[in-house]
Amino acid sequence: PLRRQRQMCIRDSFKADDLKPEPSPYQPTLTAYRILDKKVGHETIHQLPAGWEGPLVLSPSVVYCAFDFTVPDFFAKDERKYQTFLEGFDPDWTAQTTTPSIRYTQLSPGEYTFNLQGYDGEGRRTAKMREIKVLVETPWYLTYWFFAACLVCLGWLIYAIYHYRMGQLRAQMETTRRFQSLELRSLRQQLNP
Repeated sequence: PLRRQRQMCIRDSFKADDLKPEPSPYQPTLTAYRILDKKVGHETIHQLPAGWEGPLVLSPSVVYCAFDFTVPDFFAKDERKYQTFLEGFDPDWTAQTTTPSIRYTQLSPGEYTFNLQGYDGEGRRTAKMREIKVLVETPWYLTYWFFAACLVCLGWLIYAIYHYRMGQLRAQMETTRRFQSLELRSLRQQLNP
């Protein structure tokens, strides 16, 4: 009976979940985003208020967009680490890094989701992940209405060329008909003096 009690005590006191570290109580925070817009000509920094949820809308003239972030662990023993993943662009999460920013260059038009995972100074992963929608607008020359307008213009151009060419052929036929008519009249006058 004592052996059985000892086995039960050992079996009940150890669980695999006990080896997992507790998640960090801190949340990763986006502090700012930076963009380089061809129209502006220089990088602009946009500070973000706490709890900002987005979405971030980028014009097609944006050359790059960079996100600055942190994990507000002010009592960290070691450096904080970060992982990011831009759904629709990155194939997978980036490797852990201590650099608190990431830059994305020449994003294609579309919808993306920026995901941020942080690790505090003790190496604990944050319980919550930060997600922000990123929308890159389509340039005007790639929109459906532009293609429709091009098709209408192309149709009008084909019609105008066709109409112009048909006018040329009619004029040529009329000139040929008049010439033949004059020739026929001349032949009749020669036959009937």
